[in-house]
Amino acid sequence: MWTGEIECVNTIKELIEEETTKLALDLSEVTLANRNAATFLAVCELKGIELRNCPLCFVDGLTKEQARNAP
Repeated sequence: MWTGEIECVNTIKELIEEETTKLALDLSEVTLANRNAATFLAVCELKGIELRNCPLCFVDGLTKEQARNAP
């Protein structure tokens, strides 16, 4: 994981923690995600955050990560 990626994920995590309303992440401009990003997004969805415009190529990976991270 490169430093820029860590900073982006940390920023998103901080913004999510500050919100008190239902959230949705628009993934329409996401073209590449590694396993760490997939895990992060899967956990977001498990916490009730809606993933909008999720590229079809991510759906299988998210499903696998959700199964791995489910309580």
